[in-house]
Amino acid sequence: MLASQRIKLKKSADRLFQQWNGNSTTTRNINIAYASSFLSGLLFFLPVWALYLQKSLFTIENVAIIISVQAIATVLFEFPTGAVGDLFGRKKTILLGKLITFFSVIFLYIGGNIWLFVIYAVLASLGSALVSGTDGALIYDLDVLLVALLQEPKYEKEKHRDIFRQMRDVSGEIIKNRQLVLLLVFSLMAYGIGESLYSLYPLFFSFKEIRLEYFGYVFAAMFALSSIGHYFSHEVSERLGNRNTILLTVVGTVFLILLATMAVGLAAAFFIVLGSLLFGLRNPIIGYLINLETESKKRATVLSAYSMAWQLGKFACAPMIGYLADLYTINTAFALSALMMVFTMIPALFIKE
Repeated sequence: MLASQRIKLKKSADRLFQQWNGNSTTTRNINIAYASSFLSGLLFFLPVWALYLQKSLFTIENVAIIISVQAIATVLFEFPTGAVGDLFGRKKTILLGKLITFFSVIFLYIGGNIWLFVIYAVLASLGSALVSGTDGALIYDLDVLLVALLQEPKYEKEKHRDIFRQMRDVSGEIIKNRQLVLLLVFSLMAYGIGESLYSLYPLFFSFKEIRLEYFGYVFAAMFALSSIGHYFSHEVSERLGNRNTILLTVVGTVFLILLATMAVGLAAAFFIVLGSLLFGLRNPIIGYLINLETESKKRATVLSAYSMAWQLGKFACAPMIGYLADLYTINTAFALSALMMVFTMIPALFIKE
């Protein structure tokens, strides 16, 4: 995208913000979105999810296979569901996604064999792709009601309703845009490794002999620090620059994971929790840079493409990390994964401000 086009998009975004700043409908939507996101984040089973799978599937590699199935299913669903959101309305798409995610938890609860977990993974992936976020737990019945209250703001839509044409057009635009390609490659590498490790944290904490009753507190601390990172992301990036902030968070994450592998007990969890702050700092910057390059009528499809890159990276990395964990130890697998994360700095070095 030309510099003049990026400036035009930024000015349009600024005008929209000024128009929306005092708009009661927008304020209502924001408040509902906050409440919905809060309820979506109440993943009560998350701290023990991997342990629950391992109890039925016996090996870390098998757990990683379920993680990989969920990731590749999301890859298959992500792009077309983003086009659905652009073409048919985002509120309906989000609502459908949350309903499907709610029903996926039933199969997780039944569990017992790998095929029921695969069904859970596929349904959860479809729901996740439709809302572009991970959801779960029985709290969804309240969350669905909140999403139904949203009033969708007007945005420029394509005149056609051809999902495959939308996907083809957006794919062409991404390939032609160097900035978007660099962001996509970085997302595939960094989030592929990071999200795979995140899914295996309960097994890592168990290896470090952290008592199970502390898992919930550790994950709560991770979410809290991630939220703080998101809150201060803009201020930090204004001081350091977008690219430098991204690079700093990668270096910091590698360092903290290595420290966690060398620590014992709750000290290992402490270093992992600190890494969540860096994720919180980086994530809004990536989203901002992507949105800066994207037209409103194609935004949901483009963002779905980047979410798809995360999941594709996770699909590739999770089985490898699981294999290394069974071959050596999960501690060694985490250390090797941290070293591989260094290579994510290569595309990040070329990202424009």
